[in-house]
Amino acid sequence: ILYVFEEIPKLVASASLGQVYKARLREKGIAIHDDGSARQMSGSSHQVAIKIQRPDVFNLFTLDLFLLVTYGKVADKVFSILTHQIPYHENFL
Repeated sequence: ILYVFEEIPKLVASASLGQVYKARLREKGIAIHDDGSARQMSGSSHQVAIKIQRPDVFNLFTLDLFLLVTYGKVADKVFSILTHQIPYHENFL
């Protein structure tokens, strides 16, 4: 980490999906891109944000959405029988 950054990145935000750190790149170091390629950097140091996504967040998120939709449908059915009203979530599904 200290080969690329001037100091240990500092945590600035945290959420259920991931974390964001603030760091300053070294004047000379290696930049690693999304495709895995690396290149030598030169020039002045830059302040950057580092986003770390929690593992399996996509699977957990889709499961949460599925459960919310399923529970909404069940609640709409029950309440439409008890109250004789049009299901609220019917317009969104």
